[in-house]
Amino acid sequence: MNSIKDLKLSENDKNYIDLIINLLNKGQNKENLAIQIKPIVEEYSYLPTNGLINGLMLDLQCHIGLYSSNKLDYRFKGREYTFNEGVEYVLDRLKLVREQSNFELPDDIYERYVRWIVLDNENIEVEVLFSEHWNYDLLKDIAKDDYYFDLVINVSFASFSKTVKVDNNDNLNLEKAINEKDKLFINSLADKIRDNYFKEHY
Repeated sequence: MNSIKDLKLSENDKNYIDLIINLLNKGQNKENLAIQIKPIVEEYSYLPTNGLINGLMLDLQCHIGLYSSNKLDYRFKGREYTFNEGVEYVLDRLKLVREQSNFELPDDIYERYVRWIVLDNENIEVEVLFSEHWNYDLLKDIAKDDYYFDLVINVSFASFSKTVKVDNNDNLNLEKAINEKDKLFINSLADKIRDNYFKEHY
């Protein structure tokens, strides 16, 4: 549950929610619902929309199979929902947001997570071992013992992510740190790799 206080929706937000609620109320199958919701989501992606609303719509996109990313995948966050159960759950959350300004918002059905990276034109399936928000994700290749840092790089007023493979010379120490959950070492290695990136490119 998330506590929402003094929520103020713009007319744009209200119209977006109303369009989706109208479609969800029609009791359509997954394929038809996705076909009709897709152009609405695409249209509103170019319009200013409350972040809370965007989050609700992302959860809906996962449930009807619209969500797509070359880096992220999605999975049930807690219990699994049938299609109809999920539609009712999303519908209830949208109505709550549309009608009230102070409320407890139930959690998303799905969580999105890093599943793939693209490095040197190779698509690599990975798992996330450790995460430091706005700092890095430590990733491991599913197929072999290769490790990567997906680093947040801050340059002037801009931020972007950069995926860097861990050098073989650091692998043994990193594996030991992972087994011992030594976040200090992992943080320091992330900082070292980031510093080396800056030296090479700036």
